[in-house]
Amino acid sequence: MARETWLRAARTAVVMTVLAALGIGADCHLIAPTNHDITVGPGFSDVGPHQVVRTSAGLLYTVTATCKFFPTCGSTNTILVHKADQIGTPTAFTAVGNSADVGVQIGAVAIAIDGQDRIHALWTQRDGFVRYGIFDTATDSWGSIEAVDSTNWTDFSQGDQGVALALDANATPYAAWSYRPAQGSPLALRTRFARRLQGGWENPIDVADVVDCEPATADCGAWHPTIAFRPNGDLFLAWETSSFHYERDGWIRTRMRTAAGNWLPSARIEEHSLGGLDDGPAMIVTGDGVAHITFVNFDYIARYYYHDGLGWKGDRQPSPMATHDPGIGPDGAGGVKIYAHGPPPPSDPAGEGVDIFSIHRPRGGAWDESWTLYVAGHYDSSISTRWSQFFHAEPWNLDLVYWTHDSPNELHLGVN
Repeated sequence: MARETWLRAARTAVVMTVLAALGIGADCHLIAPTNHDITVGPGFSDVGPHQVVRTSAGLLYTVTATCKFFPTCGSTNTILVHKADQIGTPTAFTAVGNSADVGVQIGAVAIAIDGQDRIHALWTQRDGFVRYGIFDTATDSWGSIEAVDSTNWTDFSQGDQGVALALDANATPYAAWSYRPAQGSPLALRTRFARRLQGGWENPIDVADVVDCEPATADCGAWHPTIAFRPNGDLFLAWETSSFHYERDGWIRTRMRTAAGNWLPSARIEEHSLGGLDDGPAMIVTGDGVAHITFVNFDYIARYYYHDGLGWKGDRQPSPMATHDPGIGPDGAGGVKIYAHGPPPPSDPAGEGVDIFSIHRPRGGAWDESWTLYVAGHYDSSISTRWSQFFHAEPWNLDLVYWTHDSPNELHLGVN
């Protein structure tokens, strides 16, 4: 029996023994009290990467980059790890670990937690590298930091979601990131992929190139990678192709890597996306193997597509909501929720909206008739939900992070 499998089984046995002693059945969930607005500390989130996890004991951690001002965030922005003050629903968070261990001028950050409660993190840095490290929640400290690949990408903006990370059932890290070829247009981004095996990172391969852009111009790029496992080990990669921010020439494309390690050809979702910043995509895969994606179209309307094994379908749209960067997460029972901020001003569709709303689709059911207010305030729509296919503690507790528009950004967290 593999070490992590043994650890999961041992923890489960201990939990079940305690529950039995307390007279709580296996089908009873310890649902954390609802609080949609808990202040975490400095930081910002993105919809593509996931940036909040729970340990096996139910303690929340967030790992995000800081930003003092848009679009470059400043020369001292770094990664901060925040730890909840208690299991369940926190009342406060504390910054832990040494942020100096990871460096400065950080871009996007993606995290995933394994069966030993170690947080794996992948991030871009303005020196032109994508880096990886492990944060151990047993000691609240970073291990050694590894340079995974050079990216030639040094001018990213806040909101350029350039990394994605997921763990398979054996806790092997799978990563995708944006990079710029040494030659060509400065706007032409591509996507690379690699796994970290016991001997280190394997050689990266290109998985999203300019050939996926339409039209295939020199300026067209593959933006905002996000990845998600199916229960059987298949891996979905999704990204957006577009020439730049708000150019209305975007498409959402996906590729599947089968559990056997074979990459299938890319597939396009047949609806134009906005392009560039404030667009997504965000993706999760529910326990039935269905992949779910959300993004915004030309009219800034949140759109929803799903893949049930027979291609991408868009026949189950939620009621219209004008927004930016919608996020998607689980509902704890096999369904999904989409989160988005309120409509931006009609005179400035790229401007700021206020408040955050959610809409729910239960497994096999229809969307709610309307969007529900989640939290009121001057918050951003780039909502990072807690989700992973494997090592997902307490799936009945629904956790997400979001942030204030005002600079320097402040991270907030919601539970249930």
